[in-house]
Amino acid sequence: MERALRLEVASQKSLHGVYDGLAEKSMRRFSMVACYHFKRIAPGARIWAWKEPEPQGYLVTYYDMGNHPVWMTLWSTELPSGNGERLWWETERFARDFNRDTVLVSEDEQGVVCYRFYSPDRGARAWVRVAPDGSSMTGEQTEQFFQGLVKRWRRGALELEAVHFEERTQACAWLDDAFGFQPREMPERRSVLEAAARNALKSPFHVMPLVRDKAYLDYDPKAEYEKVLQAAQGLLAPSGFHKSKGNFYRLWEGGTYMECIQFQRNWMRLDPTQETIFTVNIGWGAAAHSGRERWAARDLTRGAAPCSRRIGHLTRGYDHWYELYPGVDTVEVAETVMSDLKKAVAYLDQCRTPG
Repeated sequence: MERALRLEVASQKSLHGVYDGLAEKSMRRFSMVACYHFKRIAPGARIWAWKEPEPQGYLVTYYDMGNHPVWMTLWSTELPSGNGERLWWETERFARDFNRDTVLVSEDEQGVVCYRFYSPDRGARAWVRVAPDGSSMTGEQTEQFFQGLVKRWRRGALELEAVHFEERTQACAWLDDAFGFQPREMPERRSVLEAAARNALKSPFHVMPLVRDKAYLDYDPKAEYEKVLQAAQGLLAPSGFHKSKGNFYRLWEGGTYMECIQFQRNWMRLDPTQETIFTVNIGWGAAAHSGRERWAARDLTRGAAPCSRRIGHLTRGYDHWYELYPGVDTVEVAETVMSDLKKAVAYLDQCRTPG
């Protein structure tokens, strides 16, 4: 049985998104959520928390941008354990997720340290093992560690048989230096994570607390949004409205007059995978006012349907957006939307039949 100690991800292009990729992988596999996902941010710099986070894990990275390193180091309480085959599989999965050459460093129960390398572009594997006492190192295809790096770091295979050390820490330090892993003196894993728990790590370390919360990760905002649309259809259909995706419309007098209700989602979201923010637009009017003889259904079922007034201005006196995210009761949101829609339909009826 081996346990992963850290990951090294190559800076072959840009490391933007690698950190988030590891966070997402850890969260999904172990039902972990980043603490910032528990914050709700609204316009006007109002910040509040709907759930008090209780960190149970940490994700720590080291990337010294000032020295332009070729690898980024990552530690986490959520890195995997298993036999050799399992850790090879994990190495390849991480590499494909990041789309960069990746090294997984692990230690087994006898104290053997293993550096597993995988390149998603070349499909290449390589490895190095360090004996528990550091007296010997073995490996295969070690030149693969360097092939995808910038030119100044490329080199041939390491001559492992020619080097000998008195301690394992010396052997690992020599390997880290040869590969270009930073920091040069790798801190012990537990001390790094304990410092993360105290928020005592300084740049270039970066810490993300993780919270175990399966309910959050299982939340499907699209499904919850669809429930609201179904409730709207149940309310509007008896009044003669037809539905097309997120649009509802009804035609009067052979299509010379129309009324439309359009659900509009906001694509600028704090957490796109776990929330939906939406509003409702309404519109009405004679076809002649738009330079046409009559309205057709296709005019009212597209994204550019002539629904120009926000329902919030009608029901509240200001623009209003509804939110669906973990911790919010969809039934309550739907009831609020239905209440506003009833007012909107009454207003449309009044506009159509003045006096």
